[in-house]
Amino acid sequence: MSNSTLDHFPALAEVETAVRELHRVLAPGGLLVLTLDNPWNPLVALRNALPFGPLARIGLVPYYVGATCGPRRLRRLLGEAGFLVEELGAVLHVPRVAARALRPPLRLLVAAERLGRWPTRYLTGQFVAARARRP
Repeated sequence: MSNSTLDHFPALAEVETAVRELHRVLAPGGLLVLTLDNPWNPLVALRNALPFGPLARIGLVPYYVGATCGPRRLRRLLGEAGFLVEELGAVLHVPRVAARALRPPLRLLVAAERLGRWPTRYLTGQFVAARARRP
């Protein structure tokens, strides 16, 4: 399980190296569940385009944001590493800032996940998610 950790590397080449290493250490038949920040989401793209220093000072982004990739590139990256991609999608369809600031009831957050079934899921999901298996 890699829950939005690989996207803290500064370059996509390092993400690719990490995915190859995950493939190497995972047992045959083993399952990888991976999420990366979704660059297709307009809010994520805006955050990534802004300078880190001011965002960190106001506490909006208290961690380094590195390289990431969209769903097509992630599928290709996993395939090139030797994984069989079983499912690709987008998750967390409520902006994190709104979820933290407004603290909506859990049922509303769960209901927002229905957007993951829509064709626009990569515009609303905060993360690209993949389930892949090592053959």
